[in-house]
This record gives sequence, C-alpha cells and structure tokens, in this order.
Amino acid sequence: MLKEGAPISLAKMSRELGLSSPPIKDRIDKLEEQWVILDYRPVLYYGKLGGGLTGFVGLILDFQRCYDEKFVKDLKGV
Repeated sequence: MLKEGAPISLAKMSRELGLSSPPIKDRIDKLEEQWVILDYRPVLYYGKLGGGLTGFVGLILDFQRCYDEKFVKDLKGV
C-alpha cells in the first residue's frame, strides 16, 4: 500500500486495512528505523515535464599526465 502512492494518510490506511491508526503508525515507524523506508519523495518522469535535461560536470585533471597540450589549453577556456 505504501509503495503505490506514499505517503497516504493514516486514516485512509486504517479504513482500507481495517486496523486502528496506532498500530499502523508503529509499524511505519519501525520500518523507518530499520531503514526499510528511506524517504518520502516524488519520482518524476522528466520527459513529461516538457523541458530538456541540463547537467553540470566537474573535471579535475592531472596536467602533468595529460599528453595533448591543445586539449588541456582548450579546457582552460571552458
């Protein structure tokens, strides 16, 4: 039930499971403490948002080991 649309209200879980809220809350707390439930966050499909993908890359080179001096000079301008 949690994997289908977490988080849902304890009241809704209580109705659907036929249990009172306290034991459900206790079980969820235990799962969080045991790192079974790690986080509650949306998972987005970025292709549906209509935007492109932007990425930032950090690059660290050991310049003494680079054999192509033109490549290294071009990188300094980026």
